[in-house]
Amino acid sequence: MDNKLDIVEKQKLTQSLKLSQMMKLSINILKMSVMDLNNFIEKEFSKDLGISVELNYSNQENYDNEKEVEINYLTDEKNFFQILEEQLSYFKIETKIKEICIFIINNLNKKGYLELSKIEIKDILEVSDKELEEAFDIIHNLEPYGVGAYSLEECLKIQLKAKKIIDEKLFLFIDNYLYFLADKKYNLIKEKLNINDDILFSYIDIIKSLNPIPSRGYSVGKVKKIIPDILVEIKGDEIFYEINRASIPQINVKDKVNNKYYKKINEIVSCIEKRFETLDKIIKIIISKQKKIFYKSR
Repeated sequence: MDNKLDIVEKQKLTQSLKLSQMMKLSINILKMSVMDLNNFIEKEFSKDLGISVELNYSNQENYDNEKEVEINYLTDEKNFFQILEEQLSYFKIETKIKEICIFIINNLNKKGYLELSKIEIKDILEVSDKELEEAFDIIHNLEPYGVGAYSLEECLKIQLKAKKIIDEKLFLFIDNYLYFLADKKYNLIKEKLNINDDILFSYIDIIKSLNPIPSRGYSVGKVKKIIPDILVEIKGDEIFYEINRASIPQINVKDKVNNKYYKKINEIVSCIEKRFETLDKIIKIIISKQKKIFYKSR
């Protein structure tokens, strides 16, 4: 009798261990991004299992590449944009002005220049001219100086003002004759500005000391393309979604396999299907509970 009980207990323990391993695998697969899951599948089936497994990506044709998203890939090192944002805490400013500043920082390009016009910023944030100018005054006082400029000329002049160099002829030089400097048309510059050699070359030295690319020397973060798990689209007052199955390879076993390997493959496939089901449940709850967020983002 005791032997029978021992066998039953061992069977229960074995089943429990199998369930735990399966749950662990399922949770790990659920946590993976699309790219990580692809890497996992390819790595898992590149092992020598004595079988031939075909990873079929044919469904990728149905995936809209335009829906890929570029994001800043976070690194341990603080990047250029984080350094700028941290400096805002040194200024005594209203919350609204700080939010405008953060928006501007987040819309700088990799060189530190701003491509979004002031009119566009006003329309998006619904702020006044005064509030916007106050925010830009702060941005132009962040280090490295020159960030938030719309052009090379403005970038250089921001740096000059930070150094308290206010010289109208130098500003005129930067605004109108930088291309003469590139072509070394020194006599023409002197004529236009009505200055002598000493002043000209002092101006050139000053300009050379300035940084045309404010972000130079800083990490701007690695850009990495990610593929979304779920594609959401708003049409009229309705929200539609689609689980992105197309980016996950289908697993096709081409050879006969023994039970051991079949179970392993079946477990992975089952966990991937479970992942799709869980994502489906999650997005349904999010849409039902937080519709306003989707409409606001539109």
